[in-house]
Amino acid sequence: MLADYNQILNQEEVYWYQKCLDVFCEALGQIINVAKTKILFLKNVSISLANSISMNNGFKVSKDLSKYLRIPLLHQRLTKQTYSYLLESLQKKLTGWKSNNLLLANKIISCKFVLSIVPLYPMQIVILSKHTCNKIEKLCKRFIWGHNKGRDKSNPVNWGTSCKSK
Repeated sequence: MLADYNQILNQEEVYWYQKCLDVFCEALGQIINVAKTKILFLKNVSISLANSISMNNGFKVSKDLSKYLRIPLLHQRLTKQTYSYLLESLQKKLTGWKSNNLLLANKIISCKFVLSIVPLYPMQIVILSKHTCNKIEKLCKRFIWGHNKGRDKSNPVNWGTSCKSK
């Protein structure tokens, strides 16, 4: 009986949320694009209730919150894979450049100015994990000094010295 009561209560809440959305849209002269709208349910919501609510509103059920401005909207724990998209975009930029043809100064300038811009916006929104920051630093280090067959080359200058501001 408790489950039935919760289901009725939740259906009534959904009705009022829908009513509020309708009033809001009417006041602004806008409509909701049902094809683009998704709804996320917590793990403790039964599948039958989620499907019922989804069918009443016409919204698609989503497993995650997707992305906004290319940044994932998080609703669970951070893992090492959370910001892998950031590392992949940095890696794509690096592979596009011919590091063998660039002078050391050009490599350093590229890393400092170009690669430091890519993670700038996500870093304003969330705190990146130490793992992600270390990986970004490792990518820059390998681009500047080079690496052979998965092994880093020896560095003629200490990495801390090359990262200092002028």
